[in-house]
Amino acid sequence: MIESGSLSVSSVSKVQTHLKQEMKEGIRRKATEKLELFQAMQNCTSREVEVKLAGVRGEVLKEKLVIEMDEELSALWTQVKNLAAHRSGGDPAEALRIITSEWLSKNDPAREKVQKQPLEKTRAVARKSPILRRAVPLLCRNQETLKERSFTMKEPLLASHPVSHPASHSTTRYIPAAIRREIWKRDARKCTRCRSTYALEIALLSGLKPIMLATAQVQDDEMRERVAAHKLERGPQWELFEEPLALANALRQLARPHHIVVVDCLTLWLSNLMMEAQDIAQRTRELATEVTNIGGPVVLVSNELGLGTVPDHALTRKFRDAQGRLNQAMAQACDKVVFVQVGLPQVLKPAAPVSFKF
Repeated sequence: MIESGSLSVSSVSKVQTHLKQEMKEGIRRKATEKLELFQAMQNCTSREVEVKLAGVRGEVLKEKLVIEMDEELSALWTQVKNLAAHRSGGDPAEALRIITSEWLSKNDPAREKVQKQPLEKTRAVARKSPILRRAVPLLCRNQETLKERSFTMKEPLLASHPVSHPASHSTTRYIPAAIRREIWKRDARKCTRCRSTYALEIALLSGLKPIMLATAQVQDDEMRERVAAHKLERGPQWELFEEPLALANALRQLARPHHIVVVDCLTLWLSNLMMEAQDIAQRTRELATEVTNIGGPVVLVSNELGLGTVPDHALTRKFRDAQGRLNQAMAQACDKVVFVQVGLPQVLKPAAPVSFKF
């Protein structure tokens, strides 16, 4: 077969390797069976031989994709992988799957008819489910506060008798996007007394000229709507400045005794730094130094990310740790620290005196 050219040396080598592996696993083939296996590989490319042998082993051989990239394409691919890292787990193949799937969902005519489940349908499903029946109304009906922030799919919230669940149900903290967006619209596209709102209240009560120093970068329609809603909430008395990266320098220029500057927020600023691969430790030190020696009152808005479980992805853990270090540095530099949870402010600094007498 080799002499006739119907079977290449490479294909023979692959079959021999396969047979040796079978012998190690205790599989013994007769001479006729071995010959049939070699004959089955005639006139096949090296890749086709690999696929056929994988089928013999009961495996599914994955396609290999080799792409030659120039410097520009390599930089774009690195950025895409980083943006998709929290969903792909850092696996390049999974990142590629996410990208291609989302691109097809927007550009493939065959998929245009597939729409996201509307909110009314979600309510209809919830009415039929003993698990979601009580959770969804709490999320959807017009009330001042959001009383439920997770779906527990494993056990019913309230049931007088056992309820059987499909095998696919699992415990999750995910709230459908349609419901989250409905809540956001219901609350006039703003949070109900969140950290940002509390910071605005402090600034207005000071009687000083209020200045908003925003760190967000508008990159999609939803963010554009949020920015517009925040501008409407603040009103015309606020002066707006935007600085996604050079925050310490911006504070140095804006802070004055007759001004009060609200920075909203440090978490987005940190995200911007990471996306630009900047030295976060150095930027944190620069900001802490500027806040310590600030020339006027300033209110910093940030997020606390360390109250949940440890994230399973390295990039998420890195961001959470950096946020924690940033918060600690700002807490040391500031005269007062207030923790806002469920709309209620809790003063952390200055702390009440604690006695350790026993």
